[in-house]
Amino acid sequence: QDDEGKAEPRLIMLETIKEFAAERLNEQAEFHALAGRAHANYFADFAHRQFEQANGQLSGAALGAMAAEIDNLHLAWRYWAGQRDLDRLNTMVDGLWFLYDAHGWYHTAIELITDLLDILSTQPPTPERVTQEITLRTGLARALLATQGYTPEVEEALRRAAELCEGRDVPQLFPVLRSLASFYNYTGEHEKSAQVGREIVRLASQEHDTSMLVDGYFLLGANVGFLGDLHAGLEHLDKAIASFRSGPYRTHPFRLGGNPGVASLTASAFFLWMLGYPDKAAQRAREAVTLANELEHPFTLAYALYHAGFLHLWRRESDIVAEHAVEALKVAEDHDFQIWRALGNVLLGVAKTGLGEAAEGLAQLQEGVNLYRGLKTPPVFWPLLLMLYAGAQGQAGRPADGLDLLDEAFKATENSSGIALVPEFLLLKGELLLALPGGPRESPELWFRQALDIATDLDAKMLQLRAAVRLCRLRQDDHRQEENNKLLRSIYDTFTEGFTTADLTEARDI
Repeated sequence: QDDEGKAEPRLIMLETIKEFAAERLNEQAEFHALAGRAHANYFADFAHRQFEQANGQLSGAALGAMAAEIDNLHLAWRYWAGQRDLDRLNTMVDGLWFLYDAHGWYHTAIELITDLLDILSTQPPTPERVTQEITLRTGLARALLATQGYTPEVEEALRRAAELCEGRDVPQLFPVLRSLASFYNYTGEHEKSAQVGREIVRLASQEHDTSMLVDGYFLLGANVGFLGDLHAGLEHLDKAIASFRSGPYRTHPFRLGGNPGVASLTASAFFLWMLGYPDKAAQRAREAVTLANELEHPFTLAYALYHAGFLHLWRRESDIVAEHAVEALKVAEDHDFQIWRALGNVLLGVAKTGLGEAAEGLAQLQEGVNLYRGLKTPPVFWPLLLMLYAGAQGQAGRPADGLDLLDEAFKATENSSGIALVPEFLLLKGELLLALPGGPRESPELWFRQALDIATDLDAKMLQLRAAVRLCRLRQDDHRQEENNKLLRSIYDTFTEGFTTADLTEARDI
């Protein structure tokens, strides 16, 4: 188009040529059919060739070549789907899945799987056909999770895959294991997800697959850590990061979602923070965002920005939280990632509240919570969102509302096996009780000491420090005050870094 929005003559001419060519083809039906088949064959082989040349890596050249021919690839796919030719579709599927995942085109990926499942449903139930259906259904579940949240369709896809596995000698395929682990993560079943991680590590070692090892160690580390063994969790995550750095990460067929190298960096940042290494934690979070930008993988970038923002929320750096939340929301809007849109709104609302914009922050928080609630989203995030909302209510001078939300959060954690974040819930409970206008209706000290005990069992020095600070701020008799001050000093003296962070500065002042 020219500056006035009018179509240029050359484009009008191209449309005329296109119409003329279509008319001539339609006049020669036999030739039209032959040309259509030749076109579909060529681009089926093209998609397969690009995937093989990329060797499963996020190759810019292969992605660019396929993206440039996306209309032709879709025409070829529709041709073979119309012919119900499973062999030719299987030739294309790895390359297209690779392309869709790289660009965050998960809605299109869902259409691809739906076509394949429809054709598979008419095939004889051979072991190979059953294995492919299991793989497709778990891949469909992950695509639906990314775009729609924790819907009944996700549960149905995974339930059907599990039914197909029962009573059959189905190979332990990596995509199936990885998708089941994601499902267990989202439902807060950390023991089951950790067990899947062990199985993936075993499978990766058996097949000498370094890329698969990254996923396995990530799942094992993240879940073992949230179950309460922070040191072992961090050790597994460090192995995942080392494996990722040892060579190019190769994607597997029907692998979809966040990059495990980035996820390992953010999870290890959380554990480093809890263990008392706030500077190392911040460095890991920065590395995660940098790597996500380098990968140019939309879902991974949204994931990294949200989790890095959450870490800076713990560090009480609301301005950085807001920056990450705004960026995460842009990615979510551009690619229609409903979960990250909801989580991004919550994160930005908390940041605004922390920056003194209480009314605007709470409104944005409510928007995120409503969106999340409407998505039938994964249970694992819900307690955290309620906790964030409760804390923001407290900051806005509404501690009673915050306590109601926190009580709901406690109920939501009943089915979760993770304990690593429990001290944060207990500390917030005590703070909100202290902030009640008429004075606390129950002892805040009880909650602070319970948080301290659990943090001590976890060897989570940062959480111990935060609990000790709150105990010191309680008005108590001289003897108890002296005991609390000695406790805080003993914990503070174990730190070797992070002395400019808000928590350590506060502790030093006391």
